[in-house]
Amino acid sequence: MTQSPGRIPVVSSFSKIATPSSIDGSRYSAVFNDDEPYSDTDSVVAPSVYDSVQPREWDIDIDLFAIFSGYKKVHASLCDGSPQSNYEPVKTFLRPLDHALESIEGAPVDIRATSVYDAARRNVLFSRELLESHYDKIRPNLDEMDLNDFLLTGYQLLEMTLNNFRNLLQVIETERSYMQSFPRLSTTSDSAAISNSALSGSDPSGVTPGPLPNTPKKARKLSFLQRLRVSSLLCHGSVQHESPVARFPESSILTGPSVDGDGGKYNIRASLALFPEASHSLSLLAISVRENENEVIRGKDGSITAATLPALVRIFTDQREVLVNDLTDTIDAFFLFFRSFVPSAAFYDMLVARYSERPPPNLSEEESSAWRLYHRLAKMHVAKLLSLWLESHWRHDTDGDILDKIVSFTYGTMAKDKDVPPETSKLVACNLFDRSAGRVSHYGQWLEREAKRGEDEVEAPSPTVFAPRLQHLETLRPDELSVVDVGYFRKPGGAAELARQLTIIEGEFFHAFFPEDLIRFSDPELQKKLEAWKTFSNALTLWVPNCILDHQEAKFRAELVELFIDVADVCMNMRNYSSALAIMLGLQSSSVTRLRYTEEAVGSHYRDLRSQLADFFDSRSNWRAYRAELPQNKPAVPLEVVIFKDVKQSREALPRAPSVVRPPSHATEDFIYLQYCRNLRRTVRDLEKCYGSYKLERVEFMQSWLKHNMDKLAGEKYEDRAQVLNEKSLQVEPRAVKPKSSTLRLAAR
Repeated sequence: MTQSPGRIPVVSSFSKIATPSSIDGSRYSAVFNDDEPYSDTDSVVAPSVYDSVQPREWDIDIDLFAIFSGYKKVHASLCDGSPQSNYEPVKTFLRPLDHALESIEGAPVDIRATSVYDAARRNVLFSRELLESHYDKIRPNLDEMDLNDFLLTGYQLLEMTLNNFRNLLQVIETERSYMQSFPRLSTTSDSAAISNSALSGSDPSGVTPGPLPNTPKKARKLSFLQRLRVSSLLCHGSVQHESPVARFPESSILTGPSVDGDGGKYNIRASLALFPEASHSLSLLAISVRENENEVIRGKDGSITAATLPALVRIFTDQREVLVNDLTDTIDAFFLFFRSFVPSAAFYDMLVARYSERPPPNLSEEESSAWRLYHRLAKMHVAKLLSLWLESHWRHDTDGDILDKIVSFTYGTMAKDKDVPPETSKLVACNLFDRSAGRVSHYGQWLEREAKRGEDEVEAPSPTVFAPRLQHLETLRPDELSVVDVGYFRKPGGAAELARQLTIIEGEFFHAFFPEDLIRFSDPELQKKLEAWKTFSNALTLWVPNCILDHQEAKFRAELVELFIDVADVCMNMRNYSSALAIMLGLQSSSVTRLRYTEEAVGSHYRDLRSQLADFFDSRSNWRAYRAELPQNKPAVPLEVVIFKDVKQSREALPRAPSVVRPPSHATEDFIYLQYCRNLRRTVRDLEKCYGSYKLERVEFMQSWLKHNMDKLAGEKYEDRAQVLNEKSLQVEPRAVKPKSSTLRLAAR
């Protein structure tokens, strides 16, 4: 496509075609609307690699040009060298940034409820507050050294804020792409209709989900960040000012941004802002910042795949690493699992040691100046990590003992430190107050929020029409459990009552451990809990055909098949996937499927419903439908078999530190394999979303009755019991006698 000089084509969603010369004095709004078809003639960048068959649920209206225009004005004022002239440009930069953050809050709740989105947004707010605070405290008549420090720190805070904003956008795109890889099978209204009917115990025959609509695949289109990329190139084309640090000696830590070459070759980060680079003088400090190959392992693309604990603390607080690497998900994974590698007190001591580092000996004056700025930014990153820990990753049972130490450090060291903006300690102190005044919880802060969000989404179900029959069961003695047959629950509402009590039981198995405990998968205590859950699920699978085959009449067996289909359907709509799958496996056992007369007596509605449930639990697609439905902020009982599968695959495919068997008594000296932690993070975060508790009423007799029946089958292997069930199946419906071969020949004649 031919481009005219001085002009860059823009995607059609922009309100007009802009040129670098037309940016100043004009306000353009980038509306990212994925309902528009992609046109190969509208953009100079490649189309998105993410194709969706579903329309986007949200649009973002971000005044990107105003943000970059504000950035350019701050950039220019820094070049002028007058601190008083920086105040208004900073406000010009922050106002559209704040508006953009408000607009981004229009993203779907599924994205905004993720831990990486929360962390990325808090990072933007943290650096934004420091930037504003830095320029609010301008002092007149600064000497040359103080002026240099002031301008360099302000410039780094500006870059840090813009980089954090870019990371937030990247998180949104990544999470959206992940969610679109598992399209939902039904709409919310459809699911609600099915669920309400099943839970109320009414006749479900009139509620048969319709076929999925044939949604045509949309034309390929630009992703959100690719549209952002084009718009940012337009803005950067007009930045002609010299580096704000060019007026300083060459020993400055930064070389500043520059614009040269073909703008189309910039990557996303370079499109958002040309981040500062380490100057030659900083490399002279190699003895203090050199990366030891025995401490860090990097991939071919430079990403960090493994590191020791001291190296991770350095990386997370190194301004250069933060600008070069996307560390949001890595830091989230680290905070999720760090207690498996280091005690909380030891990790806190490492952060304090990083904050209190002294400069290497024998530095020149220029090197000392560069090191001071380098370490000043490291202090801010330490404060950010402390704030993030307190806000989203605090666990009172493991971290509570060091709360007083953090209070003392924040008010006694950080608040008095002239090297960081005054707002730094205040931001940490706000979270300290919340932890000190908050109620004690054994959950981590993020898990507690996730559980509460899920519990707020559900209401206690109303009593079923079967409830009066439960009162009769309560009159039975404990030794009369065996006299109750599952056929007692064939009446309307009986399936819902069975499903509710099964959900209570399996929910207790799920809540016997924290999702983050999966990092210690080899822990005998965790294995014991998971094995108990697996034993119950296997027993439930065996119980279903056992109940059906206890009866001689085909019509009665068919009614029990319909009952169990109803129970599985109610469990499914309550998001008790574990019980629903166990029941379906029981119904699909060969001892049941071979019962031809029983199958003929099953209603067509129930056969259709059974088929839909079987499609949902199809493991050949790697549980695609289940994975799409699970990560919602609603209580659920996940599939134990999928948890085992995901953790096992992560452990077999990637190396892991040997210290993850149980919580350590001291910091590990081994490598922490971050890719393993990142992969497992996704599994854990999905489980946390559904960790809320159900609002169900326990019926003690039914609980005892169900456990009594499961205990009788708990010790049996499926293969051994399957043989017994096949024999019972042959007794109730013997194989049809095949006619002799001679008869066949006569019939043929």
